[in-house]
Amino acid sequence: MPIHWNPTPRGLRTVGEYRRDDRTFWRLVAEGKWQEAVVFCVGWASDTSNAHFGEWMKALDEVTAINQRPFDLAVRDGRGALTTQAPIAGAALLLTAGLTGLGLRRRLAEFR
Repeated sequence: MPIHWNPTPRGLRTVGEYRRDDRTFWRLVAEGKWQEAVVFCVGWASDTSNAHFGEWMKALDEVTAINQRPFDLAVRDGRGALTTQAPIAGAALLLTAGLTGLGLRRRLAEFR
């Protein structure tokens, strides 16, 4: 299954709103409207930064949900590969080490 990387139209719209909120927040700070900036940043009314951030997170969750099944299948396949290939790789490593030691035995004997 292919993994989808393209954001949804809703995701693009909500991230755009959130980025506009950032500019609004910094404009309020620059104008010295500290109280308004704080309320705008931490409030949950529908026209505040937190509300728009929550909508953006919901849109990202939708994209994540699209990719969850392919991700779960890839993890399962990877774990399956580890359970079959890891013992083979370990045995090959031990065999290689043993044969290397056997092959170097004569040379190492020269240093006794």
